[in-house]
Order: sequence, then structure tokens, then C-alpha cells
Amino acid sequence: MSQANTAGDTITATVEFSFRGEHHKLVAPIAVAYLTELLESGNEGAVHRLIASKSGLDTYSYAYEAMEMQPIHFSDPQGLIGNFIEDGELDVQAYLQAWQETLSALEKDDALLAEIARKHLQIGNLAEHPELRSALKAAYQAGKASRN
Repeated sequence: MSQANTAGDTITATVEFSFRGEHHKLVAPIAVAYLTELLESGNEGAVHRLIASKSGLDTYSYAYEAMEMQPIHFSDPQGLIGNFIEDGELDVQAYLQAWQETLSALEKDDALLAEIARKHLQIGNLAEHPELRSALKAAYQAGKASRN
């Protein structure tokens, strides 16, 4: 469900830490849809594991334990999530609330489009007609934009 409007969006996650007198900087691009799923499930710790895995750091090491204690710095956001990052810190609760509101609005829009297709075109399942759904959605969004 989380991929409704984050498909293709990415964000860069960075963790800096010291271990055995050496400075380490792990940088990993993360798909926003996947990050959102982790955050929605309350699995924020998995983000550190993801960064470690993408950076080749063994998650069963003392270096990983040192890394895990450091905050994640987010940068280069694409999409909605960018509105909730300040000085590299993600406001998880505010982002998830806005994400849920966005999903609710999208679901309402989809239900309206499905009703239009059913009523005017006798199409029972709009999902089976992706090109028509895209055309209806574009027309709907153009109509909404012209009212503003």
C-alpha cells in the first residue's frame, strides 16, 4: 500500500561513527516506499541494518553495534518525505501522519474514479483498465487544479 505515490522516490541515509579509532561514514540510497513500510511497521531499527547491509558492514559485528548507536542523517529526499526533514533529521511521526492523510485522499479519489467508470462506462473493475484509469485520473486532477 505504501507505494501509492512514493514509487521511484529515493532518499540518502548516512550514518557516521567511530570504531577502534577509525572514522566510518556509511551512505546508502533507500527507496522511500521501503523506508515508509519500515517506519509504518514501527521497525525503525531496520533502517540501520539496511544501511549496514548496503554498505557491506556485518550486522553481527562490534562495528555495527557502534554504528547502531548513532543517528541517521537523511539527505537528497524526493517526494513528500522531503517536507519532514530538517537538518538531516526525519520527523517520523509527522511524516507518517501526512503519509496516511495522502493515502486516504488517494483512496477517496480512486473510489470516485471507480464510481464514474461504473456509472458512465459500465466498468466494474477499473483496475483492469489501467490506461482508462490514468486518463480519468488526469482529467480529475486537471479539473481539481482548474478550481484552485
